[in-house]
Amino acid sequence: HIAFKFDNETIKKIHFIGNFTISSVKVGVKTLKVDLSTKNYDFRDFAATSYIYNFTDNGTDTNGNNKYDFLEINASLQILRQGNYTIALSMYDLFDKLADMRNVSSYFGTGHEPFPIRINGSSIYDKKLNGPYVLKSIELYENGTLVDKITDAFTTANYNFNDFEASGLPD
Repeated sequence: HIAFKFDNETIKKIHFIGNFTISSVKVGVKTLKVDLSTKNYDFRDFAATSYIYNFTDNGTDTNGNNKYDFLEINASLQILRQGNYTIALSMYDLFDKLADMRNVSSYFGTGHEPFPIRINGSSIYDKKLNGPYVLKSIELYENGTLVDKITDAFTTANYNFNDFEASGLPD
């Protein structure tokens, strides 16, 4: 009988929901092939600190001209301790061109909190970058301390840079 122990934050960091498969075990220099599957696990059940989960996106037209003024990325947060939180994110197009970097801060009580992040549409238009866009990195800081991070967290729907409002400045 072999027991593996992982601390809560190690399990939370992977943001995985499902069965784990163990294909091999290394003991000293010998690797043993095994085919084991765990029962279903949900990272959220193990979280000891606040975390990010679930993303959606939408274009927002605030002036009714059929051009998006903002690309809104909506992240869901589970806040386990009230306090000041900051989300730091970097968003790229599919060719690894930087579309936006952003730090957004807010104070939260405990519980589920929606966290909308607005990316200026004219910035996307000016860079002439088409989507979908990829959140390559998103980090959650609690009172200045990193408590959660997801790489390649989310891919938006398809957007053309022409879907967004122009800045009004010459190219």
